[in-house]
Order: sequence, then structure tokens, then C-alpha cells
Amino acid sequence: METNGSSKVYAGDYAVECFLTPVMENYMYGKMTEEEFCTAVKQYYDTHIISVSYNDELKMVTEKLLPELIEKMEALAVSSGSAEEDQKKKIEAWILFKDCLNLLEERTPFSEEREEYLTTGLARADEVEYSDPYLLIERELETLVREETGEGGYLGYCHLYWSVKKKVLKEKFGIDWRSPSERYPGIIFD
Repeated sequence: METNGSSKVYAGDYAVECFLTPVMENYMYGKMTEEEFCTAVKQYYDTHIISVSYNDELKMVTEKLLPELIEKMEALAVSSGSAEEDQKKKIEAWILFKDCLNLLEERTPFSEEREEYLTTGLARADEVEYSDPYLLIERELETLVREETGEGGYLGYCHLYWSVKKKVLKEKFGIDWRSPSERYPGIIFD
């Protein structure tokens, strides 16, 4: 591995992606706390010279969004004194996290999808997924669903995942949600 003469190691597109994807997924699915996530990302930045040159989305994540996300997540640890303001900060951080994750997966940033829904009414997902109450519980929801369904990746898993998600949303959070198979009954999934 090449270094710059200091203790930092160069990390290109592939190395950065190989680090970020599992760390972000571990946080998303409740396997890491906010503090652990922030610490892992900051340590990576402290020990690596990030040199992303081929992937524009990854470059945007590493240079702009991720540092902003860490700052917002660390700010969550300090209460503003207002529950409403704290919820707003939590939603902003979660949307930024989802933007990073979507860009890593080469998808449209969540904030753009949400803005499109709020301005045009066109939704790529069930409309409830763009709401503040849903965004506040989404990480906990993902953890609960994954605890019941396991990791997945096999034929038919999406239907199990959706049925458990629907049940947990209704029973634990009082939120009605429609799965993709309910919204688009003529489409075969899997």
C-alpha cells in the first residue's frame, strides 16, 4: 500500500466503497450505534487519504455528504431543549444518511425522491415512507424486521420482508403501509 510519507494510507474508489457500504448497512440495520458509526467513519478519514476519482456519486458522498452527516449525527447527542427541534434534526440526519446510502447503491438520492413527491405527488414508494413520522422510526423498523426475517437474499424473501414490515409498522407504530406488491398487483417481484 502506498502512503504519503505519513501514517495515512491512500484509499481509492474501490477501497472506500468496500469500507463504507458495510459500515452504512450495519448502522442502517441497528448493528452499530450512532456513536459507533461516527467513530468508525472518522477513524477511516483520519487514517486514509481518500482519493475517489472514477465514481462521481462516491466522490459526492465522501467529500460533501458524509462529513455533513457526521456533523449532524454528533449534533444529535446535544439536545436543543425542544423536542420538535430535536426531531427535525434527527429527520435531517436520517435523510442525509439515506442520500449517502442511495448514492453508494447508485440510486437517486432520497432527498430528491422526497422532494419530487412533496412537489408533484409522484411517489416511487408508498407515500408514508416520505412522512416525518415514518422517517423517525425507519431505522428501528429495519432492525425489528431484520430480527424477524434474517438477512435474506433468497427467492421469495422480499414478500416475507414486506409482510413482516407491514405487520411491525401497524402493530408497533400504528402506521398503515402498502408493499410494492400491493401497490402494483400486476407486477411479479423476485
